[in-house]
Amino acid sequence: MADEEKTQQQGKGDSRAVARDDDLQPTWTDKDGNLHRRRILTGDRTTGKLHLGHYVGSLKNRVRLQKEYDTFVLMADVQALTTHWENPKILKESVREVALDYLAVGIEPYTGGVDDGTKTKIVIQSAVPAIAELTCLYGLFTPMSIILDNPTTKAEAQQYGFGDGAESKTFIPDHQKDEFGQLALMLANQFPELGTMSDVLAADLLGIVSSFANTDDVSLRHELEKSDYQISPVRAVIHNARGMRATRDAIIAAKRSSGIRQMNYGFLGYPVSQAADITFVNAHLVPVGVDQVPHIELTRDIVQRFNRQYGKRRRILTEPQALVGKGGTLKGIDGNAKMSKSLGNAIYLSDSPDEMWKKIKPAPTDPQRARREDPGRPEVCNIFSYHQVFCQAAEEGIIESDLGVATVEEVAGNCRGAKWGCVECKQQLHRKITALTEPMRERRSYWEQHPDDMIDILKLGTQRGCEEGEATLERVKDAMSIRYWN
Repeated sequence: MADEEKTQQQGKGDSRAVARDDDLQPTWTDKDGNLHRRRILTGDRTTGKLHLGHYVGSLKNRVRLQKEYDTFVLMADVQALTTHWENPKILKESVREVALDYLAVGIEPYTGGVDDGTKTKIVIQSAVPAIAELTCLYGLFTPMSIILDNPTTKAEAQQYGFGDGAESKTFIPDHQKDEFGQLALMLANQFPELGTMSDVLAADLLGIVSSFANTDDVSLRHELEKSDYQISPVRAVIHNARGMRATRDAIIAAKRSSGIRQMNYGFLGYPVSQAADITFVNAHLVPVGVDQVPHIELTRDIVQRFNRQYGKRRRILTEPQALVGKGGTLKGIDGNAKMSKSLGNAIYLSDSPDEMWKKIKPAPTDPQRARREDPGRPEVCNIFSYHQVFCQAAEEGIIESDLGVATVEEVAGNCRGAKWGCVECKQQLHRKITALTEPMRERRSYWEQHPDDMIDILKLGTQRGCEEGEATLERVKDAMSIRYWN
């Protein structure tokens, strides 16, 4: 069957932006009765080793999906440079570490020969020229408005725009920052005095004042001076809540504007680049977390614009769907909402059992459980949330009876009844995670001892990516009439 005809049939897809595991059929049949696997594109920025958060959020799901879908995994080294452009030397080691992690968790790689869609193609982004060219072409007709209106772009702009732009910076003396910090603390301690307000909730007020306590952008002084701040700071805040809220909203807008000005071109254009990452293999599905769905919706928008403008009633590009699976999220071992290398709260897949214990042992638990004999509250303990994730019900590699460890229900009961101390609970968790990751360490050790074989896998996967990318690029250029000789 011709590539373009096959693409048109693939591209019919589903009109929904989000798909769920339970709704999908992993195969599709062409008009000649030939069976094809649906294609998945997934991947990671190569900024360092992968950790348990990556495993829970995506890697575990990839290993499962590769058995049914034609899977491409993209090592996004170019995207890593959008934030690490000043230190490109880290990429070589990061690519190696991420590749080892992929193979360690159980990714079954394509090793050459006929590609029947049963093996995962690991592709290095920078080695596929078609991705860069598609990014350029898509950028020609993608309005800036849909990039700037993207919720993820807005959040990133706000995060990276904390007042470094001269146009939004009014310095606050350190002693005033301290006053705002004290005011935020006072509000937190006097919630009963705040009571119920019609315009602004107490928690929102606290957020407003806290944001001023941690910003260099705009002074709050003029708002507080509208009433007797010295006599009743809490009442002063209540009295001026609307003005403070408006000022805070203005600060957020200024931060976003400043952040966009500070972003490099590659970072700001990431949604367009991601559209090229997805469409170069005409992926049907992209496994993502809920927070990344807006990016997939933007990719669908770009695909729809292209097909509408250049397709002439043909579907040149496949509209991908976001595959929001059952994979959850894992907090940092310190209880932070995000497990991250930069926050120093990550347990890496490549960590030894001793390294894992050094991170688990000092982890915070129930803050109200001061003594061993005090009853615990598992529902507020981050270590218990790990027990819920790493248990026999969720992981085939954890057989609680074989390991001599407690079930989730037993862990909760032993905590509430003070039968265990926190150290015993952590020891049980350590045994579970060690058992889960032991096969990973064994596979990783094998590939560390066979580096040339791993490089061959990367070359072969990337070669398949180049073949798919060139075929897609040819169709795109033909549709856009970018063809000046045969």
